Amino acid sequence: MIGNFIDEQNLVVINNGKGTRLNYNGTISHLDLILCTHNLSFKIEMSIINDLWGSDHYPLQIIYDDNITSQIQTKTKYDYNRANWDLFKYCLENDDNINNYNLSVEQSYKNLLLAFKKARDISIPIKKGEFKHKYSPFWTPECSKAKKEKKNAEKALRKNKTLINQIQFKKSKAYFKRILAESKQKYWYKFCSNLSQKQNLKNVWDIVNKLKGKKTKSGFFIKDNQNLLITDVDLAEKFAINFQTISSDSTINPNILDNRKNTINNYIANHLNNKKIQKET
Repeated sequence: MIGNFIDEQNLVVINNGKGTRLNYNGTISHLDLILCTHNLSFKIEMSIINDLWGSDHYPLQIIYDDNITSQIQTKTKYDYNRANWDLFKYCLENDDNINNYNLSVEQSYKNLLLAFKKARDISIPIKKGEFKHKYSPFWTPECSKAKKEKKNAEKALRKNKTLINQIQFKKSKAYFKRILAESKQKYWYKFCSNLSQKQNLKNVWDIVNKLKGKKTKSGFFIKDNQNLLITDVDLAEKFAINFQTISSDSTINPNILDNRKNTINNYIANHLNNKKIQKET
């Protein structure tokens, strides 16, 4: 039936010939199929992720290769836990981009961003390398050890399909499952013992969802005049345009602009006088 369906719909099987399911006796079965239309078949590749993660089936990774323009995200980020905030503050206080007087609001905003980025690059170190996997909140070193033992038993069974290896794989799999359940239960008991009437309900439900393996995502969904959802990219663009329009000098009363100039000049004069007094003292 599957073969007839593939022929009738003119579909292509992308599987590369490797098995996708580990049987109880260590043999491999080909049960999971990846199908696509013939015009996409030469752009799609598949690979098998070599980790069962408690299942009998190996996860399949589908890669679509096409000329798609995308922003490449580097595997580096700033380590704010090791930031030198005193140096960060010093860089901002002595940055010429902030201290210089500018008539344009847009230019002042750009100078402020440049000053913050420059201070960040100087005072905050960068994490390098691949990020480590973030496990569930109940994950313990015992869970990692049991997972490693299960993985080793799986490799031994695939290499040598003996009865002893079959039994060892089943034992390690059951042990890993039991350790996970016990760890989750202990974490839940400890969490419940710390609950009080003043507990934030959002935090409670976040923990519950994490224990269930759910990824909670909160966000706003905005529709346009045609009752269609606005994408995040379009929403950000609309917000930027609106913010630029509101912040532009052309929308501000000239009297307010004149008072703003006087206020800025007075602040700069007082700031320079205070610095001069501090140097003299």
